[in-house]
Amino acid sequence: MRVWQTEQGLPHNSVTALAQTPDGYLWCGTENGLTRFDGSNFTLFDRSNTPAIRNETIHVLLTDRNGRLWIGTGGGGLVRYEGGAFTRLSVDDGMVGDTVHGLMEDSSGALWIGTTSGLSRFADGRFTNYTVADGLPHDYCRVVCEAPNGQLWVGTSQGLSRLTGNRFETYTTEHGLPGSNIQAIRACSDGALWIGTNGTGLSQWKDGRFTNFDTEQGLSNGFVRAVHEDRDGNLWVGTDEGISRWKNGKQTGQFPRNLVAGRSVFDIHEDRAGHLWVGTTDGLLRIGNGRCVTTTVTEGLAGDLVWAVHADRRGHLWAGTTSGLNVCRNGKWTAYTTKDGLPTNVILSIAEETDGTMWFGTSGGLVRFQNGKFHTFTAADGLTSSTIAAVFFDRRGTLWVGTKGGGVNRYKDGRFTPVQIRAGRSDIIARVFHEDATGALWIGTNGSGVCVLRGDTTEWYTARNGLSSDLILAIHEGADGAIWIGTHGGGLNRFHNNQWSHFTSANGLSDDIIYQILEDGPHFWMSCAKGIFRVRKDELTCVWRPVHPLLLGKNDGMQILDCSGGSQSSGCRARDGTLWFPTTRGLVAIEPGRVQANTTPPQLYIERVMADGAFLDAPGALTVAPGRGQLEFHFAAIELSAPERVRFRYQLEGFDKEWVEAGNRRSAYYTNLPPGQYRFRVTACNGDGIWREVPLEIGLVLQPHFYQTDLFYGLCAFGVALAGIGIHLFRTRRLRAREEYLARCVAIRTRQFQEEVAEHARTGEQLRQSQKLEAIGQLAGGVAHDFNNLLTVINGCADLLLDGSGWGAHEKGMVLDILAAGRRAEGLTRQLLAFSRRQVLEPKVLDPNAVVTDTERMLARMIGEDITVTVILEPGLHRIKADPVQLQQVLVNLSVNARDAMPHGGRLTIATRNATLDEEYAKTHPEITPGEYALLEVSDTGCGMSTDIKARVFEPFFTTKGPGNGTGLGLATVYGIVRQSGGHVTVESESGAGTVFRIYFPRAEGEPVKQSQPLGLGSVPGGAETLLLVEDEPTVRAVARHVLLACGYRVLEAEDGMEGLRVARAHAGRIDLLLSDVVMPNLGGRQLAEQLQQERPDMRVLFLSGYTDDVVLRHGVSEAEVAFLQKPYAPATLASKVRALLDGHSSEHGSEISELTGRAVACADGGPGG
Repeated sequence: MRVWQTEQGLPHNSVTALAQTPDGYLWCGTENGLTRFDGSNFTLFDRSNTPAIRNETIHVLLTDRNGRLWIGTGGGGLVRYEGGAFTRLSVDDGMVGDTVHGLMEDSSGALWIGTTSGLSRFADGRFTNYTVADGLPHDYCRVVCEAPNGQLWVGTSQGLSRLTGNRFETYTTEHGLPGSNIQAIRACSDGALWIGTNGTGLSQWKDGRFTNFDTEQGLSNGFVRAVHEDRDGNLWVGTDEGISRWKNGKQTGQFPRNLVAGRSVFDIHEDRAGHLWVGTTDGLLRIGNGRCVTTTVTEGLAGDLVWAVHADRRGHLWAGTTSGLNVCRNGKWTAYTTKDGLPTNVILSIAEETDGTMWFGTSGGLVRFQNGKFHTFTAADGLTSSTIAAVFFDRRGTLWVGTKGGGVNRYKDGRFTPVQIRAGRSDIIARVFHEDATGALWIGTNGSGVCVLRGDTTEWYTARNGLSSDLILAIHEGADGAIWIGTHGGGLNRFHNNQWSHFTSANGLSDDIIYQILEDGPHFWMSCAKGIFRVRKDELTCVWRPVHPLLLGKNDGMQILDCSGGSQSSGCRARDGTLWFPTTRGLVAIEPGRVQANTTPPQLYIERVMADGAFLDAPGALTVAPGRGQLEFHFAAIELSAPERVRFRYQLEGFDKEWVEAGNRRSAYYTNLPPGQYRFRVTACNGDGIWREVPLEIGLVLQPHFYQTDLFYGLCAFGVALAGIGIHLFRTRRLRAREEYLARCVAIRTRQFQEEVAEHARTGEQLRQSQKLEAIGQLAGGVAHDFNNLLTVINGCADLLLDGSGWGAHEKGMVLDILAAGRRAEGLTRQLLAFSRRQVLEPKVLDPNAVVTDTERMLARMIGEDITVTVILEPGLHRIKADPVQLQQVLVNLSVNARDAMPHGGRLTIATRNATLDEEYAKTHPEITPGEYALLEVSDTGCGMSTDIKARVFEPFFTTKGPGNGTGLGLATVYGIVRQSGGHVTVESESGAGTVFRIYFPRAEGEPVKQSQPLGLGSVPGGAETLLLVEDEPTVRAVARHVLLACGYRVLEAEDGMEGLRVARAHAGRIDLLLSDVVMPNLGGRQLAEQLQQERPDMRVLFLSGYTDDVVLRHGVSEAEVAFLQKPYAPATLASKVRALLDGHSSEHGSEISELTGRAVACADGGPGG
């Protein structure tokens, strides 16, 4: 069962009517309009976009035999949808009333309309009306139905009427009805007529008499609004207390079981796939036509967490749960617990002896069930452990017992004997046993691989000699003698002819965790952590062939995807062929013969095409006027069964060489396309992997600008030729006049050139390299600042979600994944800013030796054991002024670079010493000022670099590593950090001779600053002061507002400087603190603060920024006395900074806060992307 509500796109939670049109769309009537559903997205039609819908309350929907959709509204008449257009019919067209409650198409094709003013028949474009004057008991006709014999039945508010000829015959409580206020009528395949009433229950009309049903017969409520017969002959009854299933006059099920949604049911509709759709007061429900059935505590299990299942030779089914032992005899479940003699209610494994005696492994010992009594064996009886994970009888009648922590035990002749399967190890956990055709016993363990006992010999298979994982969950022997092994994390293993082969998710398997393997004809069925899947055995013969599994999940009847495994047995085959699998929420039954793949691919539509932001509506081939070459294609697939598993692929012929795998993304974007002819093709597959054979196509022609035409190129070429001839003639005359003069100057200039050429070559190369890095740095710095705003929202929202309560482990894990990704993006942004030298650093006086010592501990884990790390530190090393985090980044990047240069091991040396750079050195290095420096030297014995590579070593994105092994930012980041810190870096290297990096930092005076410990949002005190928040980026403003409100502050908001002035002047009370951008439309942050502080001298100011330092400086917000906060910031950082300013602390406290988060407290925001 699945529920859609307003959070998933419904315009209103009350779904009053349902219908499906031939194109596959599901239409839902609500109190806020009509909506169309393709399985993933809702499209709303209401008065704002559909003039024919005069009233947005939809009471009833009907699809007629011609595929037209009829919509009955609450006062707006009847609306017809045909060929993409809506048409309205009303009393002006002859209909009896405009409030429509009932619609029905009879066998002749006539449309019957029930309204609050009477009954109308619409045929051949003309209305025929019936009212009380024609024999109806009341004009309020709520429902109309045609019986199999062709008779018309009308449900009114004062009785049930049958139209015979031209006469209405009315039935009320006097004729046996439980009530006269009729809500629903349904004619069934057996000729019976079912009538739902308003508060008095359900009635069946058959053989000329009424049979009534109320709560005593199983109805949950007497108010019956909806009745539906499905394709299997089940009757579904919707009341004000949910929906129930009936068969042969008896209730067979109640939905929803826990009433989380669907308390009051308005309508029930069955789609083409056999799924039931239910319109309720609490949303839209789907009850799947499942390919499997789940048994839970509702059906009689002692508990929903099932560990083991076994079908015995008598046809009984046993299930071990964490709440007791269960057995199903003749369709009825019986539970056994500690009250019946079990040592514990946790049943882990099940086995059956040849005489029918049952054995159970529990967390409190081995239990034998014989003659209706339980007997428990524990360590006191000879077992090496009382926690039993696996029990198994071999063909000789020997009982094998796998324990957790006690190894393997054998039970024979009433005595337990420990079996030493590995010398020196008695703590091996045996999870599963299997005896193969030769009599060898295979033992699967938890982390030690597979042990095979052949007589007196023992053979082990592990990840070192063939297995893909040592965590063994299942062992199965195929009909061809191959041994199949399911693992945890290593997928499926096959052992045949003494050869191992592996199949994982990379081959197409649904998961790499295989809990159980069951064989059924040409298929294997396997349970995993993502559901239960079926795969053809002939697809598992070659590892290079793709596997196409059929995966069953929640849409197919499972209550949860996570199956159970790790004990014996985790699945079985019953005598009737049913496959049973335990899960963490019930026991799943599958009848393999009834499981059919969905062979119908989804219907596919190209919803819209856009060129340069404008819609293209013309059918067929589209011609696009000259523009920017931007195209957008939006497409949709109608799949109501498993919309989340629909996948798309597309190709723009003329641009894409191959098909683009889009996953479940429903759009394609192209930019800067050259003029020409293109054809866009798109296809999709359903949840079972069936693709459309014929893609959907649309042709396009992008017309060129004039400057892109051949004529323009020809004119340009002609103009260039003329200009070239003129220039040539002019230069010839000038050259002749200067020939003698140049001859005299040649000798003089030659001598000068020879002296200067060496100097120019050296300095020119340095200049080109510096300009190249600076240009790339400007680009990287400009891009990186835009991420700061985005990361403020992403990381801030994730932090706030983590501070919330009520999260489950799964949801909390997803939030942690978001936060981790945001932190990684933040780190990348800092790298971009670092090598662009636009990062707002937090320089502090520090001891380089201390930073090297701290980093050395980290490097031990990163470098590897085959590389020797030597650290040589000079006592009394000069202090320097630098950002300690960035200095550590320099050491890490250089060390990782050295590690990659020594794939076979070597030596990495990190040394420090004092150095003095004189005037002579500064001449060859113009960026250096003579003086005292602290030298940091990192050297390796690796492969070294050629001259060409060394010349480009500091270029961003330049790397000699293979694809996926390097970003090219490591040494560029080193260069950026060192240069921004006022330092200087050199590199010496030759191929095969190692590399030496030397980094010089200017000497600084003072003592090192101590680091503060991180703060959490929960430890930051709040307050009740009034704050004015001015931020022109809505999402950033929303995060900041949420944090400040959570801390107890009163927050006033404004989207720019001018609005900030208006809000402040309109507020009569005190404003304690202004939080503002810097660069904003209309009025900047600095100007806003100056004006407000003239009016409110006691108001404090905090600027927030995502821009880099150069933008902040241009807007005059760099004075030391002004408080700044650099984006992205954590919620705790913002809260701490605000509290510190309100408490009157100095701006140095802000720098402490920045140290806590590893970020700089900087200046104000700027612009929409600031």
